[in-house]
Amino acid sequence: MISRSVVQVFQVHSDYLTAVRWSSDSRRLMTASNDEHVAVLTLPEGRVLHRVNCGSPVRTAEMAGDASAVVVAMEKKEPMVVWFGEAAEAAAAASSAAASSTAAASSTA
Repeated sequence: MISRSVVQVFQVHSDYLTAVRWSSDSRRLMTASNDEHVAVLTLPEGRVLHRVNCGSPVRTAEMAGDASAVVVAMEKKEPMVVWFGEAAEAAAAASSAAASSTAAASSTA
């Protein structure tokens, strides 16, 4: 027989949830809400690792299996990717390199 009970409640958002995703190792939980925020929590503690204000109600979100990034679709803004930790540093470096390359190409044209 399956027992149904509330094990733990996490108070992270002030409005209803629009997405909930587990990391592939089940140690992280991503939540997205109509309150314009996306959060990543540790499990089973429920400690908030990241909480990002997206500036518009979040309609849906997906998290990378390793919890390094979240793709967010919002009501009134373009979709965005939020990178965390080492992945954020790598994404910033790649973006900076691409911008430098584009600027160099423009100046030689």
